[in-house]
Amino acid sequence: MKKIASADLQPGMIVAEAIHSLNGKQILFPKGGTLTNKTIQNIKNWDIAYVRIESHTDTGAEIIEEGPEEASSPSELPPILIKKAMDFDHTLQDSVEQVDALFNSIRNNKKIDIKHFHKIASGIFEHLIYPSEAVNRLLFSLTPHNSLAYHSVMVAALSGMLAEWMNFSSKDIKEIIFAGLLHDVGKTQLPLELFMDKDSVTAHSEKIQTHVLLTFKLLKDSRALSPTILTAIVQHHEYMDGSGYPQQLSGENIHVFARVIGVVNHLSNMIAESESINPFMLL
Repeated sequence: MKKIASADLQPGMIVAEAIHSLNGKQILFPKGGTLTNKTIQNIKNWDIAYVRIESHTDTGAEIIEEGPEEASSPSELPPILIKKAMDFDHTLQDSVEQVDALFNSIRNNKKIDIKHFHKIASGIFEHLIYPSEAVNRLLFSLTPHNSLAYHSVMVAALSGMLAEWMNFSSKDIKEIIFAGLLHDVGKTQLPLELFMDKDSVTAHSEKIQTHVLLTFKLLKDSRALSPTILTAIVQHHEYMDGSGYPQQLSGENIHVFARVIGVVNHLSNMIAESESINPFMLL
């Protein structure tokens, strides 16, 4: 095991001990995880001075010598909480894979397996027992991306956490997560090249805005979606000042579910575009 200063961390290093928050109460990154550029940036954002990495990791970074009093690990979280956190990670990773497959299917045949999406949303809901732990881990793992599935799962999970923090009922939280998963499904009907990079998204912004109408067309006849969920999906780009789309709604005319999803959607999009943005400061 090597103790490496945060400034000397490199992508590809394998974490030998879980990275904790400064108060030692929350695991931000699991033991055995592989560091990425974004993870390293988040470590620095959290003012974490050093990280212990596996000894077999090939690196030219300077190793910090430890005294006997430093050699022990920080106080570990209760085993049940660690298990819940790891289960949460696995659920999100599995959800991204499933949603990606579902989106590809929708691109090809324009049919939506609503029951499958509902099952994924239920799985995410079940892992929101420890919201502060879950939020930190989720924000810590967010990376720049152009994956529609990744974005949809992250928006669903964070929207559910925000709704829980706002003391929404369990029923409402489930519906918000469900709506979050489906909020951008209309983008499956647009050419993939529109989303390849920031410049392309900017150049085709008007075309991309049609995804809201495309989403409505895909979902409007589904009996498995309540009017509330459909409204939340269709309104997630409306802004309180009336400058959003597609209906330029404002204030209380925007459903509260749509406001929750809209805020998280904006947060996710900002993080997706930059390595340097600190998601904790944004939130």
